[in-house]
Amino acid sequence: MKKENLEDNLLAVKTAFKTIAGPMLAAVTGDAFVGTLGANLVFETLFGVHAEVKIQRVISFVEKLEKGIRKIDPDFDISKSDRVELWDLIEEGIRKASKANKEEKIERLKQVIVGQIIYDEDFDYVSRYLDLAMALNETQISILSVFVSTEPRIEKYHTNYKSVNAKRQGLTEKRDLRIAEIQLQKFRLKEDNQIIARFDKEIYETNLELSNLGKDFQAIIEERKKKLDSLKEQEYHFLMNDLRVLGLIYNPAEGKVSNTGDYAAFRCTALAFGLIKFLSST
Repeated sequence: MKKENLEDNLLAVKTAFKTIAGPMLAAVTGDAFVGTLGANLVFETLFGVHAEVKIQRVISFVEKLEKGIRKIDPDFDISKSDRVELWDLIEEGIRKASKANKEEKIERLKQVIVGQIIYDEDFDYVSRYLDLAMALNETQISILSVFVSTEPRIEKYHTNYKSVNAKRQGLTEKRDLRIAEIQLQKFRLKEDNQIIARFDKEIYETNLELSNLGKDFQAIIEERKKKLDSLKEQEYHFLMNDLRVLGLIYNPAEGKVSNTGDYAAFRCTALAFGLIKFLSST
């Protein structure tokens, strides 16, 4: 791209994105006279020696954002929005888009901004989503999507297990107490045997229920492992540890005897849920 063609490209962006191009380009350049010949110098200052590539990235982001907004609300006029934080996010999205080395990352940046228009979440969270849109690769996004989609089933398992296990403990305590009472008696009555038998039956049924819950949980873990099995060992440890360091997954068994360090059993954080929700918004 020659410098004399830069203005034409900027005007093309404005034409393609009539309702928001002006404000957004002003946010990028910080110059109220974008569209003049002085824009060349502004972009060179902002984008350095790779101005051509970076401008094309910004154009791609603007075009994707326009289409994304039109898809969710054809009548949405962002130029009339008084949501200051939304403008801050758009400006940050443009800056990041200029540095995005892959089209997938530009697409994610667009999804985060559109997601904010839909959900209007806390600014600090959404700002992190923009950072993560740039930091994560496609493999990590794919893995995180599987983890987030299976997380409700894991949560349900833990809830059910806690309930059934508490029931089993209660039955066991009652059974043991009844046995202790019987032992104090001179004679063991037929009714006593029937009572103990009922307790044994109920305890057996709860043990069976716990066993089935354990199988369901293992099926979820195997589903996650199937997603991770395609990774080479070094890649596996790097990508998963990166997700942990970025605050997207955590080890619920850390510091416990039951801790195996198996990433497939890690849980998702609120940050992970929010990110995947936003990336699935359009």
